[in-house]
Amino acid sequence: MTDQLLAPAGARSRTISAAMDLADIQGNILLGYNSGATSYVFLTVTDAAAARSWLGELGPQLQSAQDRPVFPAVNLAVTWRGLRALGVPQARLDRLPEAFRDGMAARAALLGDRVEQVAGRSEPVDWRSPFGSEGRLHLMLMVSGDPARVEAKVAGLQQEFWQCGVTELDPPLHARHLPQGREHFGFRDGLSGPVIEGLEASRHAGSARPSVPPGEFVLGLPDVDGLCDDTEPWLTRNGSYLAIRKLEQDVAGFHRMLEAAARHSGLSVAKVAALLMGRWPDGAPLALHPETDPGWDPPAGNDFDYSADATGDACPLGAHVRRANPRGSLGFAGRLERRHQLIRRGVPYGPRFDPAAPDDGQERGLLFACYQSDLEAQFEFVQSQWLNDGNAFALGGDQDPIAGAGCSGFGLPGTPHRAPGRLRGIQPHIWPRGGEYFLVPGRRAVAHLARMAPVPGDDGAGRAS
Repeated sequence: MTDQLLAPAGARSRTISAAMDLADIQGNILLGYNSGATSYVFLTVTDAAAARSWLGELGPQLQSAQDRPVFPAVNLAVTWRGLRALGVPQARLDRLPEAFRDGMAARAALLGDRVEQVAGRSEPVDWRSPFGSEGRLHLMLMVSGDPARVEAKVAGLQQEFWQCGVTELDPPLHARHLPQGREHFGFRDGLSGPVIEGLEASRHAGSARPSVPPGEFVLGLPDVDGLCDDTEPWLTRNGSYLAIRKLEQDVAGFHRMLEAAARHSGLSVAKVAALLMGRWPDGAPLALHPETDPGWDPPAGNDFDYSADATGDACPLGAHVRRANPRGSLGFAGRLERRHQLIRRGVPYGPRFDPAAPDDGQERGLLFACYQSDLEAQFEFVQSQWLNDGNAFALGGDQDPIAGAGCSGFGLPGTPHRAPGRLRGIQPHIWPRGGEYFLVPGRRAVAHLARMAPVPGDDGAGRAS
């Protein structure tokens, strides 16, 4: 391990790192696998020495971002409490970001997960295992690929756990992509992501979408301000912070809401749905096709921004995709949004919705995941300021109609506040059933955790007992 990797901890600095080390970066950060299925395996550490030894064996098997994924692909994430359980010195742990140290449950009020807002189904006391406030979730394996091969790989891993110093907290959560890449509400999902400098920018030359430095997502690389996070480079370099949200969807209730809004407004159900989402179900953005659904036309369907639609005549100011990614609508040529970009990954879980049996009692939803270098400035900002607050869009207290904490109406194009330019009875039909913050470490950091060698400045305290 080089002296540079083990440099003393510090705040963000203007040290410019080398280009992306794709061999060290775990593949699920930068690569959209689109592999059919992902199983999430939740673990707690019961024997630190045995668990570190197991990580040493697991590390070389982790899929990197350097090559085409080999499925089933295995990736690893660890919570702050997981790092402590593995034996990372407390002095080092205390230097990691506050949001990561706290965990998602402790920051639920900031995210809008309060009992009074979503009918008692959103607060952490109602979250389902393994999420919540107990702090026993230490490690998470993500296994992606063809469903049958994923199931076999997970079964093989489970056979090892008894001797590896870890035990499962819960059965794995099996999430599977639906046909045409849709989520349970019927919309094509995962259509766009940030254009990353040095990775994708050349493919999007001339696009309306600005590129974003890789340091917004990969720790130890320059961000939009030219700064690098050097908090704990031996542990965090080439890693990323991962926010996971298990979002249950009331699909039948969502469709009933659309039908009621269509009757009251005189619009079609499809148009109401498109207005709320900001895209037609097939994926075409209202910003380019405000009147009719032309179907999905990649990549042209993502080459747009809202700079020519300041008043929301084409795409409502409060539409979900516009709030989640304002694309130049906040002025300053989109520079305000670059600091708050996310690499979004999401896979549906639960059975496919059958309109013939709308109230089947089955739980279904989205396992939402996003990667970033700063949980507060990225995921938490987007959730609290763009989805749960309308001020940035001149919408006052209006919240996001799809993923906000609460909503009582929705402004139609061009008239965000005046009746009859509002849809009434619009409420979110998604609520959190759990979530957590993780570090997805670089592959060298996993190897270091396995060895737990002394860290300069710790006077040997970094050595695990």
